[in-house]
Amino acid sequence: MREKDWPAFAEPVRDGGFRLFIWAAPGAKNDALAGVIEGRLKVRIKARALENKANEALCAHLAGLLGVPQGALTIVSGLAGRKKTIRVRGDVEPNWRALEEALTNG
Repeated sequence: MREKDWPAFAEPVRDGGFRLFIWAAPGAKNDALAGVIEGRLKVRIKARALENKANEALCAHLAGLLGVPQGALTIVSGLAGRKKTIRVRGDVEPNWRALEEALTNG
């Protein structure tokens, strides 16, 4: 297990992966992090919540920020809602620092 260097909206799981607690906001002007609400990372997504496009864009955006392949992320709950839990596979190492910097710099 790594040192606790992950943010409050992430939680480690047994196999070395993580769960991310997300508050998704589809239909935004652009993809961006927008703070933490109720213990969840708020992520604005340009894609609309139609035909799973916002979920795909959310995973792509987070994967880019974390420096992991998009296939390493899976939405495990909240597919049709704003409150989502996303699983990060245990065989990748998320770049928490880059995510925190993106959050700080807006």
